Amino acid sequence: MMEFEQAVFPQKDIAELLEWLQEKYVVSEIKLADFSKSFGKHLVYNAVHAVTNQKLMLEERELQFICYRVEKAAHNSEYDYILESTYGEYIYVIIEKNTGYILSNCNKLYLELVIARGVTKEDIDNNTMYMQYYLDCLRLRQEEMD
Repeated sequence: MMEFEQAVFPQKDIAELLEWLQEKYVVSEIKLADFSKSFGKHLVYNAVHAVTNQKLMLEERELQFICYRVEKAAHNSEYDYILESTYGEYIYVIIEKNTGYILSNCNKLYLELVIARGVTKEDIDNNTMYMQYYLDCLRLRQEEMD
């Protein structure tokens, strides 16, 4: 873990993460209903069973998602490749407000969000599964940059 200690950030709460996202990118809020019913079911299942929900153990009815569309803009253009390779209409980011579960159809943006969110001192001190997940995200992001 020593090799990554300079890249480990104190954990932002969800409001701070959303503020970070809105400051860094041009985004518009969209509705979860804009996605298919099947997509929504998979999203909920994954959020309930994600490492980010291990402490709270929230159930489906307790989840609150906020969804964003990343707009086409000059400083967002580094992510345009995802639309070309997936034939997607737009890049989305979905964040669950209580657990911090994150989903995006752009892996690079997803990793940036996880890293920007950071980890708690408790995660670091106890080397939790979330800490391991965070370190994996740091490694993957570094590999993408190399």
